[in-house]
Amino acid sequence: MLLGAGTAMINKVMKKNGVAPLAEMIATARTGGARIIACTMTMELLGIAESDLIEGVEFGGVATFLDEAADSRTTLFI
Repeated sequence: MLLGAGTAMINKVMKKNGVAPLAEMIATARTGGARIIACTMTMELLGIAESDLIEGVEFGGVATFLDEAADSRTTLFI
């Protein structure tokens, strides 16, 4: 278990390489019309509650993803 060390390492690499902070990237994406949809199955498997996520995140499963991806010009699945 990394106990937050993974997050610290990623943040350090991002800063070193001039990558915007995650909050800034999310805000920019939303300004451009992006939607953030959290996978409910993954959340359940990892014990993540809706309250653990940032405000404005939508929730869906595989069917939601496939439906939205079919109508989208760009899709990013992480």
